[in-house]
Amino acid sequence: MEKVVERQKNNGRLQVIGLSIDENVDAWKKMLDEKKWPWAQYNINGAAVDQLFKEYAITTIPRFIMIDPNGNLFKADAPQPSDPQMEQIIIEQTKQ
Repeated sequence: MEKVVERQKNNGRLQVIGLSIDENVDAWKKMLDEKKWPWAQYNINGAAVDQLFKEYAITTIPRFIMIDPNGNLFKADAPQPSDPQMEQIIIEQTKQ
């Protein structure tokens, strides 16, 4: 994801958000301090995780979900960042 974000850093229409389900929040925060990713990071747990997995039919993690600039979900199971198709989707979806 870091490489995609770096290549798209001048794309003012792209926003990346990390959502973690780590139960050990202290370890998660420590990892964030070490990684220093330039995008927002959130942690959810309990019933919120169950609801998220059910609503988006998530069976494995990591999962990449793409939402358009109007807030509409258009890819509930997007390609991994290492797949060139992901970046092509970003380019197409963020064109002005």
